[in-house]
Amino acid sequence: MQQPTTQRADAGQGDAFLCHFVHGWLDFRAAELQAAAEAQGVALTASDADVATLSEGAGGVFLPVRCAEGAAGIARVAQRTVLVKRFVDVWASGATFAELEERLRAYPAASSAPYLAAGSTFKLLVEGFGHGLSDSERLGLINAVGRCLSSHGRCSHSYPTPPPPQHSVSPLPTPDSF
Repeated sequence: MQQPTTQRADAGQGDAFLCHFVHGWLDFRAAELQAAAEAQGVALTASDADVATLSEGAGGVFLPVRCAEGAAGIARVAQRTVLVKRFVDVWASGATFAELEERLRAYPAASSAPYLAAGSTFKLLVEGFGHGLSDSERLGLINAVGRCLSSHGRCSHSYPTPPPPQHSVSPLPTPDSF
């Protein structure tokens, strides 16, 4: 990761990803991510404010980052990290579901086409961080996201029964989303 910039993580320095760390209490997570990116020659950026919040321990387990090399660069970084659980390709975000829906519909169809194409399989994972979701809230979120995505693929929640889904879609609601 290049030295954190004062740019917003959603400014145009490459594709947006959400780095999901394994633990929320280790203060050297950002340094490990930066070292892994440098070792792989990948230009990864994050805002100063986001890195500072994460380093103070108040940032939880997520760090918004941008990668100029896109998914290929993120995959190389992921192979070298220990403290990163996963990277999430951010298609849209919003303070309200209406804002999220508007941005999700504006996401370039060419970018989402491989994931939503006929013949592909996907699984909707609804995860709540810092709070729980009732079954009715989960179902409501799944239905709402389903209306936003024009998927021609098949929803496959039957894994571990073969075959596993090819892609996962994860709405990540925050406690103030509901």
